[in-house]
Amino acid sequence: KEEGKGEAAKEKKALHSDEHVDAIGKEYMTKHPKVASAVFNQTVVAIIIGAVGMAGLLYSEVSSCLVYREMDQIKAAELEAAPKSVSLQQKIQWWYGGYSAVYRPVVTLAATLTIMAAACVALLAECSVIDKVAEEYDLSGTQFGGDCVLRALMLSVVDGVGFVMFFVAIIWMCTRTGFALIALLLSAASDFVRSVGYAWVVLVWAIVLSVSAFFIIRSCGDEGEEEEER
Repeated sequence: KEEGKGEAAKEKKALHSDEHVDAIGKEYMTKHPKVASAVFNQTVVAIIIGAVGMAGLLYSEVSSCLVYREMDQIKAAELEAAPKSVSLQQKIQWWYGGYSAVYRPVVTLAATLTIMAAACVALLAECSVIDKVAEEYDLSGTQFGGDCVLRALMLSVVDGVGFVMFFVAIIWMCTRTGFALIALLLSAASDFVRSVGYAWVVLVWAIVLSVSAFFIIRSCGDEGEEEEER
């Protein structure tokens, strides 16, 4: 029996491009409406989860950006020594200063994790189709080779963080251009990593991203400490 299984596996036709796998997967869903419906429903759930995460991300980062812009205007007018309103002091405490802010780190991190979860749900929706395609074809030469669930978990991190970096770059482009360009570069790198799909490339990208994020947020914290000293 084992020899028969081995011969059957060898007889599988090898696919060498992701586009070919996508085409066969779409053909399979066309022939199986129930599977297509399940994939569609799971994708809708992923979109809803992603919308919640996106709303949280925009609220957190836009709120923080507005406070930074207000503080920049105060510094430009050389009014740092002037007493700040209670409203401004509250906004500084909530959204200003990187790690030291009360709400920004928590809300942004929660939003990022939510967007990653949405990406994971969307990618897992493909697994039922990919597994069926893998029964008839050899996918080892494509990005879909290996365990589909592990692939979904790995790429959801890349997709989610890349998406967050892109929108963070847009929000901060006019306020902290240097940081925004770094975020945009990391977002572009995530797109490259996703197209490659190798685990070691994802690991290198994750290390570079973590180090960059640490120093960027730390520099924001230094600004907050300087402001408190004044």
